[in-house]
Amino acid sequence: TSSLIFLSLGRNQIESLPSDLFRQNPDLRYLFLERNRIKVLPSLLFQKAKKLVQLDLAFNLLETLPENFLEGLVALKILTFKNNRIQNLSPSAFRGLSSLELLTLGGNELSILPQRFFVDLENLQWLILSGNPLVHFEKEIFEGLSSLRYLFAANNHLTVLDSALLGGLKKLEAVDFSDNQISSIPDKFFDDLVSLRLLKMLRNSFSPEERARIQAQIPTVEIRF
Repeated sequence: TSSLIFLSLGRNQIESLPSDLFRQNPDLRYLFLERNRIKVLPSLLFQKAKKLVQLDLAFNLLETLPENFLEGLVALKILTFKNNRIQNLSPSAFRGLSSLELLTLGGNELSILPQRFFVDLENLQWLILSGNPLVHFEKEIFEGLSSLRYLFAANNHLTVLDSALLGGLKKLEAVDFSDNQISSIPDKFFDDLVSLRLLKMLRNSFSPEERARIQAQIPTVEIRF
């Protein structure tokens, strides 16, 4: 029997998925489920999805993700959960996704992320967290993201950034903290960011003096206040 490789079911009224979807289609690599009405995912849904490369669940009604439910997705490169209603995530939600390159969690209802949450994602290059009510980042939240190049955390409720928040992110090229409530950047915040080219801090609360101080710390970086 032949197995599907590409399956697009976007823009339907789907509310649930069969837990044996991948048992019947073990070769599935691309699964698009955007703009449906999915509230809950079966906890063992992806147990057999060893070849899945891209998973799109944007614009659904998900409020939480089952613990370890993505475990085993060793080939997954692109994962999109933007514009759901996710409020909290298990500390192990993304464990083992060592091939992942792009993760989108923007437009949800996340107010906090667990400590060392992304630690297994050593190949992640794009991380999109914009459009959540995030009020704080634990100082080791981005630990392990040694390949990260683009970080988007605009339109949250951030006020304070820890001096070690971006420590070790030597490949980071662009950061967007626009539309938050940040008024200062701590000393040593940019020390490890040897590849940084663009810093977006639009519509925050920086004084003219603080803007000048930041510019003096990273004179070769394009900064947008």
